[in-house]
Parts: sequence; C-alpha cells; structure tokens
Amino acid sequence: MREGPYQHLAEDFVRRLKALHEAGTLPDPRDAQIARLKAEIDALRERAARQSEAIEKLSEFKILALSRIAAQHEEIIRQRSPQAASGTPTGARLAAVPRGGQTIGSCS
Repeated sequence: MREGPYQHLAEDFVRRLKALHEAGTLPDPRDAQIARLKAEIDALRERAARQSEAIEKLSEFKILALSRIAAQHEEIIRQRSPQAASGTPTGARLAAVPRGGQTIGSCS
C-alpha cells in the first residue's frame, strides 16, 4: 500500500467495504443496473404500445376520411353528369336576393 497523510482513511474504507461485502448488506451495482434496465424496458414497451394504438386509430380515421371523400366525389360526379348530358339542372335553385333591398336586423 501507498504511504500518505490519509492512508489510515483508505485502510478503514477498504476494511469497512470488505465487511459489508461479507455481510451481504452492500448491494451489487450490477443488480441495481439490471433493475434499472428492466424498469426502462418496461417503460419503453408501454410507450411502444401507446404509439401502436395511436397509429391504429389514425389509420382507421384515414380510411374513414378517404371513404367519405370518395363518396362525396361520386355524388358530385353523379350530380354533374345529367346536367352535362341534357343541359338541364337537376338540383333545386335558390331564389336570388335582390340587391339594394331592405336590411333586416341591426348592422352596428
């Protein structure tokens, strides 16, 4: 061992550490690391499950939105095709509001 002003402290530390190891009260740092890594793995698995669930919900929403858009497109095509073929409108017309007419309600 080295000689120095604090050598007695080093010897005391080594003696206490050895006694703790022999008594089994000092936890092995590898065990602590294993426990920490297991907890981290559990957290990551939970996060992955939440993300998979979110992806599944978004995929369902995408499918629903695309089917609605396709149905709207088909309805537009259906409404336009008789008009283009015969020249007569198929939808109901709204009456035009005359310009310069009377205002209903307050404008302020």
